[in-house]
Amino acid sequence: MAAVDCVSEFVFSGFSSLMALDPARARPFDKDRKGLTAGEGAGVVVFKSSAAVDKKEALFNISGWGASCDANHITGPARDGAGLSLAIEKARVMAGIGREAITGIYAHGTGTVYNDAMEIKAFKRILASPVPVCSIKGAIGHTMAFSGLAEMLAAGRSLREKLLPATIGLNEPDSEAAGWAGLSDAPLAGALLKVNSGFGGINCALILEAPDA
Repeated sequence: MAAVDCVSEFVFSGFSSLMALDPARARPFDKDRKGLTAGEGAGVVVFKSSAAVDKKEALFNISGWGASCDANHITGPARDGAGLSLAIEKARVMAGIGREAITGIYAHGTGTVYNDAMEIKAFKRILASPVPVCSIKGAIGHTMAFSGLAEMLAAGRSLREKLLPATIGLNEPDSEAAGWAGLSDAPLAGALLKVNSGFGGINCALILEAPDA
């Protein structure tokens, strides 16, 4: 699987016209967030069936996946998180794990007002109590088509290190994210949820587990 995207005048101007760029930097889940920071990147990852790979070589297992489209708006997500929560539940059921088995979340976390709020609402629909949430877009920006792959690989490394990193740019979580988005690293002891949400209401979710899980 390969993914690549670069910052172009078209992309930058598009987000600027939506007033979705933070003039300072992306601050995912922060009470004063104003938008995203554009980024770029490229990468390739090789997937193998669990029967064809040595567990010592594997970075992580994809135990379940789910997708949905809330069809809310061409750019705006459904604000109640219904679409994303559906994708998450599909992934959890496929993985065959209970909700309590999810011990950390790699969020889409763009730093825009509505996306971040929608995500937290979606997590609350699925999980009975808060678990640590992080976004790496405060560190590397929104790398567009590459973001899902970049964040999946970072999440896999978190599983190996048993540590969920703090969100760069987050100074004070807003009231919705309080108790979820963390200011410091958090231990990771179980399954990891990875989500992305895009224009047109597209949502996807992955359940990642350590190879020895």
